[in-house]
Amino acid sequence: MLAYKIFGVKTSFKNALHDGWVDCELVTLGRNVRIGQGTVVMSNLIVKDRLIFKRVVIKDNVIIGAHSLILPGTIIEPNTILDSNSITKINQHLDSNSIYRGRPVKKVLETSVITNKEVIEKSFFEKDPSITQTKEFLTAQGTNLSVPFHFYIISGTIIIGFSFLLPGFIFYFFLFGFLVPNLLSQPFSIEIFLNPYNYGLFFLTPLIIISCYLLHLFFVALFTRWFYKLADKRGPSQGVFDRNLDTSSTTLDYYHFRSFLMKYPVFAFSRSPFPWLVNWELNFIKSNKIGKGTVLEETFIHSHINFG
Repeated sequence: MLAYKIFGVKTSFKNALHDGWVDCELVTLGRNVRIGQGTVVMSNLIVKDRLIFKRVVIKDNVIIGAHSLILPGTIIEPNTILDSNSITKINQHLDSNSIYRGRPVKKVLETSVITNKEVIEKSFFEKDPSITQTKEFLTAQGTNLSVPFHFYIISGTIIIGFSFLLPGFIFYFFLFGFLVPNLLSQPFSIEIFLNPYNYGLFFLTPLIIISCYLLHLFFVALFTRWFYKLADKRGPSQGVFDRNLDTSSTTLDYYHFRSFLMKYPVFAFSRSPFPWLVNWELNFIKSNKIGKGTVLEETFIHSHINFG
């Protein structure tokens, strides 16, 4: 918020942008504004040979869903909600106490101030008679499975720690076996630049670092594949299972264990300089089937999903 204020956006410290993209010119944000992830607020737009430059005003208590587009000249009155994946028109005026959605957005509902919160809270816990499920669908499949807690520690240590052993040894050997004695320990002089062997070390160093990093990612995927195969073989893959949070539940232990196994590998690949390797990783672990040309960008993904 401080950075936006410095760069010219009229905003409040109570606002939450949630990774939204907001232009720093001619944008006014009221108080308690919530802008979802991936939403773009534009005060300028180039259309063919024209530059459109209009102030965007988003007033108090406005909520804008994720991945929406606010075009120049848009004015959103207080207490208005804009649904996700919506686009406003240039110079569009959105009424207060309303809900908008669409491309371009249209009013779908008018809201009112909640006067009796107890009635609203009670309605959340009342059973809707119109919602029915078959008894077969809701029948739990009681299989007693259990993953000891130390399996989490062992698998996490091997996946994270052991994946650094061989890459770390190779980098250590290269650093102290070649780079330090042949280059870094030499006094700085013009002879360093005249020795062709040093140029080989210069070009080889980034290749060694990248290779060690890729080797680390490979071992992360390899160790995860071993543990995931074991958990997938012994644990349930599909079905409806009891989940009792008040007592010790063993039915979903392997479900949680598989979820635990996927956390670091997905993070390591998606946050690496090579995020496109996530597809290869998930196919290699065999947690999902992902076809060629599929792009997973800033996506939360679970296992047992087949992408064509």
